[in-house]
Amino acid sequence: MSKVLECEFHLLSTPTFFNPNRIKVQQLLYYAQAWSLATYGTPVFEQEFQFSDSGPTIPQSREILNNLRSISISLLPEEKWVLDLVVDNYGPFASEELEQLIRHEIPWQNAQRHRFKELSFRHSMFLDDMKCYYPHFADLDEEGRISGIKTNATMSKKSTGEELFSLKKSEGGKLRWMTLDKLQEYVQKNPLSEMKSVRRPAFFKS
Repeated sequence: MSKVLECEFHLLSTPTFFNPNRIKVQQLLYYAQAWSLATYGTPVFEQEFQFSDSGPTIPQSREILNNLRSISISLLPEEKWVLDLVVDNYGPFASEELEQLIRHEIPWQNAQRHRFKELSFRHSMFLDDMKCYYPHFADLDEEGRISGIKTNATMSKKSTGEELFSLKKSEGGKLRWMTLDKLQEYVQKNPLSEMKSVRRPAFFKS
């Protein structure tokens, strides 16, 4: 069984996964990938997302809602932790609410902007955006490691407590998201000519 199907089975086997349907499974797989990247810096599965008007989808994921049974899975403890974290925080929401949530988040907005403008967009760029964006909505333990998800992560109009800025680096043209203090630190270490592409997301404006 592929890793993405093991993740899907684990999600559906979790008691806090309310009102499961095909679309919601895809949405929680998206958040599982996002929070795995945010927490460990690595994806929980290798399958790539496809982008549609309804949200991110994984073609390799199949419908198993009507075929739940005990199977042998090889998920690592840290992978199960991420999946349980996602279900606990996003599972109570309806698929329509999760769709609106995803639409308001920067990684999805970047992917859609490239899709609509028919620009070149590699899947690795999407993963990089998720890895940089979601840690801003994480609870940290005393050692600075991600231990949970903040409540504002599940609000369409998010607030990080600090504004986020995007910086398009010359290296591969990738977007990196950072808070103002990190941006100022970057300015001190890099030529000012590179700051032409700095901007803030529209939905952080007052």
